[in-house]
Amino acid sequence: MSGIDRLGHQYYGAPCEVDNCPHSVENDKITRCYDHNPQRLVEALFAYEECHFRGVNCTESATVYNEHGVMMCETCLNATLDEGPSTHA
Repeated sequence: MSGIDRLGHQYYGAPCEVDNCPHSVENDKITRCYDHNPQRLVEALFAYEECHFRGVNCTESATVYNEHGVMMCETCLNATLDEGPSTHA
């Protein structure tokens, strides 16, 4: 985000929806600035978590969790979702 994103009350882009936030949003698909973006805040929580699945092409940095609450990288989560239910007895 640029150092100056507003001049007086003239915003470059839409203003952030958070009360009293002086920043503008980056594009028209989001309603919050970088500092208040929920996705960025969630990623900050996972900053030092490691993937517990460790599958093929694992990035080793957990950014999501599965339906059982297991922390894993998005690559491993997508791999487990693509496999579907197990057919083994």
